[in-house]
Amino acid sequence: NCLSDPCKTITSEESRFKKGLVYGNVQSGKTAHIASLISMYASAGCKLFIVLSGVTNNLRQQTQERLRGDLEMDTTGNYDLLTSENDLIGKSLQQIQGKMLKDCCVIGIFKKNPAALRRLIDYLNNVNDKGFWKEKQVMIIDDECDQYSVNVKDMSKLKGVDEETGEEFDRSTINKLIVKMMHIFEKYAYVGFTATPFANVLNEPPAENSLYPSDFIYPLAMSDKYYGAKKI
Repeated sequence: NCLSDPCKTITSEESRFKKGLVYGNVQSGKTAHIASLISMYASAGCKLFIVLSGVTNNLRQQTQERLRGDLEMDTTGNYDLLTSENDLIGKSLQQIQGKMLKDCCVIGIFKKNPAALRRLIDYLNNVNDKGFWKEKQVMIIDDECDQYSVNVKDMSKLKGVDEETGEEFDRSTINKLIVKMMHIFEKYAYVGFTATPFANVLNEPPAENSLYPSDFIYPLAMSDKYYGAKKI
């Protein structure tokens, strides 16, 4: 309910881009909520899902296998999986333009790695029709969004311009690549998941190039089975 209707033509700039944060305790079912959110938004009409998960191959593969099972990708045919054993998209992969013409949704699970993200950005930009992304809703889910996604460069310098080159001061690599990817789309929802949201809300203010959850922050209910600091 915090997100835009994927099938509705949106005229206001504010409604085109939704940025939110979901936080819950460790082992509180965040991955299950990610699968549920993907499933519900796919049912609402969204066709492309990009999941950013971890910084190692093992963690990325673990998330992919979990979502593969939860979403029943191998049995229902409702999802076309972009990534397989690794997340480095090859040149032989069918263009995203062709994949999104199919009846099923397209989904890819990528680790937060510069090489993987750069290949993904090149792949998404490789379309024959310049207006292809117009009115196409995309969902970006950032698992453990406090890890590597936030900008870790000196925030005070971001407000200035390099006197020698005339360019704005750079952001940290992963943060910059995520923002660059979002700018490809005309409609997107960026939803971060984490158990430690402090950096995400204290790091920088809302802005076009910021990942600040300016539209919503949603807390997951604590399970009765969760044994944490509050119960202790």
